[in-house]
Amino acid sequence: QYPELDPGFNFVTALEVNARPDIAVANVMPWLAAVFMVLVGLVLLIACVNVTNLMLARAATRQAEIAVRRALGASNARLIRQLVTESVVLAMAGLVVGLVLARWVTAWLSNIHLATDFPVRFNVTPDWRVFAFAAGIALVAGIATGLAPALQSARGSLSDVLRDGARASAGRSRHRIRGALVVAQVAVSLVLLICAGLFTQSVRAAASADLGFQPSHLALMTVDLTLQRYDSARRDRFYATLLERARAMPGVRAAALAHDIPMGGNNSSTTIYFDTDVPTVEDRRMDVYYNVVSADYFAAMALPLVAGREFTRFDTDSSPRVAVINAEMARRFWPGQDPLRQHFRTRKDGPLLEVVGVVRPTKYMFLSEAPGPYIYYPLTQRPTSVVVLHLRTAGDPATLIAPARAMFRSIDPDLLVFDVKTMEQHLNDGIAFLFVRLGAVLATAVGILGLIQTIVGLYGVIAYGVSQRTREIGIRMALGADAGAVVRSVMTQGLVLTTIGLAIGLALAFVATRMMSGLLFGVSPTDALTFTVATVLLLALSAVSAWLPARKAARLEPLSALRTE
Repeated sequence: QYPELDPGFNFVTALEVNARPDIAVANVMPWLAAVFMVLVGLVLLIACVNVTNLMLARAATRQAEIAVRRALGASNARLIRQLVTESVVLAMAGLVVGLVLARWVTAWLSNIHLATDFPVRFNVTPDWRVFAFAAGIALVAGIATGLAPALQSARGSLSDVLRDGARASAGRSRHRIRGALVVAQVAVSLVLLICAGLFTQSVRAAASADLGFQPSHLALMTVDLTLQRYDSARRDRFYATLLERARAMPGVRAAALAHDIPMGGNNSSTTIYFDTDVPTVEDRRMDVYYNVVSADYFAAMALPLVAGREFTRFDTDSSPRVAVINAEMARRFWPGQDPLRQHFRTRKDGPLLEVVGVVRPTKYMFLSEAPGPYIYYPLTQRPTSVVVLHLRTAGDPATLIAPARAMFRSIDPDLLVFDVKTMEQHLNDGIAFLFVRLGAVLATAVGILGLIQTIVGLYGVIAYGVSQRTREIGIRMALGADAGAVVRSVMTQGLVLTTIGLAIGLALAFVATRMMSGLLFGVSPTDALTFTVATVLLLALSAVSAWLPARKAARLEPLSALRTE
């Protein structure tokens, strides 16, 4: 309504359900959900392909029965309805089992606890909408998997089937369909494996990412002095006593207090004002994130100074106002100048703050964020009642949690100490690594499911092909073909289909992974190692699945094979 009074402010709208736990993820959540819906859809596609192949094989063995039904007057539409109904009944049975498993899995997901200051609950309990959606998908899948075998069976030549029996069913068109379905399975499975590999690589990259500070050997614990109604004088004495005793604890290298934790979900921002024109700032004002910290905070965080000094005990409420900024703020606001002894205000009519130090930029909210301006204020000049004690330890920080709790009780037995954890627990179990870790778990599970289904499907097709070629293999062996030649012949059939599927899958994966690049961290969407490992793994497992029926074929007795009807 009054834009001239608040220039530089913008409004962002987002659906509340997509903006949990922070509005910064509002654009990520729908995209993340869409990606995993596609991945799960691909697993369902592989399952449908497998069932379709099985239904084709089953229909082939029932050609004589179907031919008799047609001879007795059954129409093609009636036969198609019967075969599709059988497929739908199978899909409904799968639906029931799937819903039972879904209740168990979603109960596990609902118990995920994030190490955040505010409670975050994953409410993923299935309701009637989920059940209705699953039932609709199962119905469509049942119709889709039964339709192709039904149409194939209805088109068969009645006279040929009645004259030649079930062997007439093994036509070239049916073999081509089964082969095409195997190719599709391999291609889709390769896409799933590559996506799972990329998410796993993202987790590894996140674990070794340069956060700007050193997360290891750091213990955290939070207190809120407003719960005990501390006044300002008592609060200041408590902070001084707490830091003195914490620094004297055995195994503690540095101790400090801070209001916010990096990537903790709580980030404070303020508007700063400049008395002179700044080339990169309009209207001499800018919104900047900040933290309030005590002396030795940068030592406790292992956050090195680039220039200037840290806060000291001489930075008091009665001394000149000071601040430490990060190097990105220095570069953006005072390019080509010495940032030390530069000034700004936190209110238009407030006191000047002098920049006394510059530190490296760190990650403040998310792993993928670009470096932005950041300010650190001294706790003695900007006191707050909610602080987090940071303990930099020489050994395992978890071993100092119990002594630190005892130290708090010795100062004030009634004070509540909460959110006790190590920095590594805070990062691994909090929102910092949430998306990459959850993505890796889900993508890996989806990839493994797709891989298992593909290998089972390929084995089934090869084994069925061997059963259809039993007489042919017996004749070849009777004419002198050795076991090695039979194995090579059968394996070639499977590996040709696999190779075609891999080629198609690589092309699809190259396109699909580029579309999900915004969800990856520290890894290229076309990472050569991930593509190579996934391809080699799928090729090796496909070779094994083809070798098993090939070995069985090589062990056939020629006379027994020739007598097989």
